[in-house]
Amino acid sequence: MRPLWQTTALITVFTFAACAETAAIHSYPPGARLSVNGKVIGITPVEFRVPRDEWVDRFDYVLERPGYETMRGELPQGVTKARIIGAIVTSGILLVFKRPTNFKRDRFDFEMTPTGVPPAATAPPVPPASAPVVREERAPIACSAEQVLAMKRSGLSDDQVRRACEK
Repeated sequence: MRPLWQTTALITVFTFAACAETAAIHSYPPGARLSVNGKVIGITPVEFRVPRDEWVDRFDYVLERPGYETMRGELPQGVTKARIIGAIVTSGILLVFKRPTNFKRDRFDFEMTPTGVPPAATAPPVPPASAPVVREERAPIACSAEQVLAMKRSGLSDDQVRRACEK
């Protein structure tokens, strides 16, 4: 039977051998396109995963969303306490499989700034100006109120009454 420390070391080696570095990327509002080092990663919120053989010294990001200013920067990385503790606990075996550096945080939140331009970059259509209302002059009505009421009671329409009284 193997001593406990050897079993623990083997489990640790196999656990960390296939791992990749990950960071969750969130934008407010969500729905921004994330590119890292020129490669489109996805739409936020998204998990950015870097296999250990693709780790580079610098990760430059670009966040783009219509109606918002484009954000550019570098995802911070460095040696973290967790990586140091892992190296100590595994007697340095961890460092054989993983670099001492990783992302400084496991989640990055970006607040995007509106540009003031609607996302479609077009102003809403301006309704056409309404034509001025022209009222036509009508001849004075020659009927009395009683005559108008009598014609309406007989079933004439307003236009018919008006025409009858204008003559």
